[in-house]
Amino acid sequence: MLTVDEPTGRLSFGTFVVEVDSDGEVSRFSGSDDLATVLGFTPGEVLFTAVMLSAHVHAVDRVAWQTALQRCLTTGEAVVIGHRLVTADRSERTATTTFAAGPTIGRTRTVTGVVTDLTNRLRAATDSEITQAVRASAATRSQIDQAKGMIMAAYDLDAEQAFDLLKWHSSHTNRKLRDLGAALVEGWAVADPGMPLRQRVSAVFEGLGSPAPLTEGWSAPSAETGSSPTSGLIPQALLPGILTRATHEASVAITVADILAEDQPLVYVNPAFERLTGYSAEEVLGRNCRFLQGPYGDPRLRHEIRDAIVAGRSIDTLIRNIKRNGAEFWNEFHLSPVRNKAGRLTHYIGYQLDVTERVERDQQLSRLTDLRLA
Repeated sequence: MLTVDEPTGRLSFGTFVVEVDSDGEVSRFSGSDDLATVLGFTPGEVLFTAVMLSAHVHAVDRVAWQTALQRCLTTGEAVVIGHRLVTADRSERTATTTFAAGPTIGRTRTVTGVVTDLTNRLRAATDSEITQAVRASAATRSQIDQAKGMIMAAYDLDAEQAFDLLKWHSSHTNRKLRDLGAALVEGWAVADPGMPLRQRVSAVFEGLGSPAPLTEGWSAPSAETGSSPTSGLIPQALLPGILTRATHEASVAITVADILAEDQPLVYVNPAFERLTGYSAEEVLGRNCRFLQGPYGDPRLRHEIRDAIVAGRSIDTLIRNIKRNGAEFWNEFHLSPVRNKAGRLTHYIGYQLDVTERVERDQQLSRLTDLRLA
């Protein structure tokens, strides 16, 4: 048995192949010697099975890992999942597994998996140590392939789309593909590890002089489900206890604005809104929520929202907002009117959702479309 932290001859990733028959049963499973090393075994010391490998996934992460494998088998889509490994000496390692569907032969489906040990990379280390680790990895995989794999995982693209996108950035930054791949990999290694995967890759691209294009906001009237203009009955200036409890526990950001008061201020925000924007309730109550737009206020969108409020109808809107820490995010929110028992419009409820990752992915796919039409 090897010590997993031992640097000599140690590889940071290993592969496995699983074949599943039409009944959903595993008909064949094989693991590479590199995978044995990642798990802390000497190559040839252990016989790989699906059950054996699954047992080395931390118990807390095991169901999610198995679900990811099943999703790849069912949909044929590549799936990347982060999890912990438990090695032969019972130590825990931070890892990711990438599941990629192979060809279907008859009724047999095949998935190839790559288990990558990220523990050492995530440890506190100097920039030079991180760079050396990336360059050592580059000795076994080309820098372009590494960059392409990062793009596939970040933007949920296939290999061809990822390579086309890499070529687009190469042209946009006037860099050779190999140089761009190397810069992307090294930029990834020193980027903030706490950032989400997609945001981290986008930040590296921007740092290389290939900023994301601006995307115009949009708005659309919501479909009405009945003839009644009333979407709720809330006594003026008093939210019922049941609504307060429901909105307080909701995972989606919810706001309530008083339409009858001057400048239509916010009179309620739930904890999910505080988490989304970084602002506490005390900082935003009494203010119109347009302050979240910062310098990106779009007069056209404001006009459409104002028209919807005057007409007392619902509206769905996508607009760029700014969090308390200065971070920008794309906010897709639904505004719905609330009337009192007399049918008078008194409040508007807003449901807000951070869709930045979806917008960024659409931007990348738009680049691919432009590239192919050029």
